[in-house]
Amino acid sequence: MKNKGIMIVEVIIAISLFSISIFPLLEFNRQLLQINRNILRTEKIYKNYTALQKQLLSKDFLYFKENLGYYELTKANHSFIENIVFPYGIENFFTDNNTTLKIEIIPSTIYSNIEKYDYIILKLLYINNNKSFVSEYFISNLRR
Repeated sequence: MKNKGIMIVEVIIAISLFSISIFPLLEFNRQLLQINRNILRTEKIYKNYTALQKQLLSKDFLYFKENLGYYELTKANHSFIENIVFPYGIENFFTDNNTTLKIEIIPSTIYSNIEKYDYIILKLLYINNNKSFVSEYFISNLRR
């Protein structure tokens, strides 16, 4: 008599072979999702940083002249940028207590043979674990 049914042993062997092959793929998928989350987190931070840059650069020369100095901002103390609108919220900018934003506003003067030009140097440094963004701008009192 021919056995046309599947034996329980064959089913167990098939399930175990399937399990052996699927678990590494599930782990690989988990790692890909973790990498994707890290990339999205970094992208949010960078977009918040560029929004900060653009909004600070839109300020008037007199604003910077009145706020000369060095500011080290953290999650607990970020009063200097409280009027800045972040696309992903400030909680996605200061993600933990290790995050630091350093803003330095320095007066500078350039002399030519004819005139004297006043500038403000704006330095931005964002540090968070293994990420950092650095920018430096010269802001003139002359409007284009």
